[in-house]
Amino acid sequence: MTKKIIALLLVLVLCAAAACYFLLPRPVIQDPENAAIQYIVIQKDPYYQEDTSDYYLWEPKSEADRAVEREILAYLAQSQETRTLRTNTDPDTYPLTWKCMYILVDTDPGDTATSLEERGILLGPIQFQEGENPAQYENAVNISYNPAPGPGLLGRFNGDLADPDGIRAFVLNALDLPADFL
Repeated sequence: MTKKIIALLLVLVLCAAAACYFLLPRPVIQDPENAAIQYIVIQKDPYYQEDTSDYYLWEPKSEADRAVEREILAYLAQSQETRTLRTNTDPDTYPLTWKCMYILVDTDPGDTATSLEERGILLGPIQFQEGENPAQYENAVNISYNPAPGPGLLGRFNGDLADPDGIRAFVLNALDLPADFL
């Protein structure tokens, strides 16, 4: 009888831990002081790019860029997400014709042994062209994800961003881009 009770308690503890992992909000970036933005890209898939306004790349290189990087990382540390059971590994699930913002953050830039310590953030556009269906890709945008899943199980899951519009607006403002750029 006691073995059954112990097994039941163990199952309950595991279920509670899983519920906490998937239901409780967490910061998008856990440790902004030990993180670095590798790049921010705003683009359509290269096949669908019509002009130079369909592509923008920002990489922090100068001291001024590093200050902007710290502001963005601090904002991402205050922004919340909840993890999901989804993993977006299929490129066909992404909206290739939409202009999206991709932010790649190295969460442990000083550690070369674990180069898979990255978190990507994918933000969809604010405005859509006539005839586009935003619900078609609702699980593929406004998420955080691990671009190169490592050996761990939990790092593979996407996170649903609580305020993607706020993140989008903050990053566009920090990069001195117009609000309607994306």
